[in-house]
Amino acid sequence: MSLTELILASAAKATSQAPISMSDLVTKARRTNPDINHAKVFYALEQLCDQRQLATCRITRGGITQDWYWPTGLKPKESHPVPTDTKPDTQAARLIQAIVAHGPLIGADLAEKTGVKPSSIDPCLVAAIKSGSIVTRMGFVPEQGRERKHYMTATQAADWETQAAGPESPSPAETTDSHVMSHPRAEEAQETPQAELKRKLKTALELAGSTATIRQLQEQVDEMAARIDVQANELAAANLILASLAKTLQVDKIEELPDALDELTQALATRAVTTPAPAGKLALMLSEAGVMDLKYLNDEDPQDAARLAMHHVTQGNYVKCLVIRVIGQAIRTVEWQEAA
Repeated sequence: MSLTELILASAAKATSQAPISMSDLVTKARRTNPDINHAKVFYALEQLCDQRQLATCRITRGGITQDWYWPTGLKPKESHPVPTDTKPDTQAARLIQAIVAHGPLIGADLAEKTGVKPSSIDPCLVAAIKSGSIVTRMGFVPEQGRERKHYMTATQAADWETQAAGPESPSPAETTDSHVMSHPRAEEAQETPQAELKRKLKTALELAGSTATIRQLQEQVDEMAARIDVQANELAAANLILASLAKTLQVDKIEELPDALDELTQALATRAVTTPAPAGKLALMLSEAGVMDLKYLNDEDPQDAARLAMHHVTQGNYVKCLVIRVIGQAIRTVEWQEAA
């Protein structure tokens, strides 16, 4: 059994939801043939991905990056041959492993990760670059303020060129706590319903030639369309509520609502702590022998009025003295008219 056949057999039960890691593939391959090394498995996986027999995603968890794979079921296409003369634990193998795990990398970073001198990188990668498995691209490095050569795999180069051309909707990949890439690899982003629909349609179309059916494709489309309708209705309802609130608060734009609500809150708080001024003029209602007398006071202090009332009663001037506020009074006028 060839290495590619062994890899396909090992990854046969993997799916996009439960992919198999490159380290597991290397372990399974070495159980069959101890002479197989990491670099050979890498070249074989690159070939299978180029032939679209395997899909791949890159996942970083806890600072550790790994490539994960699952079969697509698509027919293979021609790709770069898998080298059979790569020796384990060589400088070239270390360079290739670092590029696979962390590429694209500039020479300084590649030398730091592998211990290979920067001047030895290009000579060690001559065979890999010649076969097309490792390629180089010039890119701007902000830390150095200049363009530097970047080393990457053929698959990483395709992603490099895609990103340079413009952003695309993300391809199917696993949700992780960090950086996720799929084949073709692209950075994971916060998906809108439309972007998710586009991604699922793309996945379904890739599988349509082998495992997916028209019915499954239609179910995915219907599901996403229903979700988009629900979210659109919720958004319309929220906008209607906000527009009504803006009209009530007399603001022209929804963006002005926070400031208007702050002003209203401050006004209500001020009204709650402000004591309204008492209505009416302060006066004394004096009572003696059934006769009531009203005496207005110029002093507006209720405490002074209370003391004055106590004084009138204590001195015996009046039997009762009420301290009141008079809003007004109605008076009946009696008029005398001579006989005509």
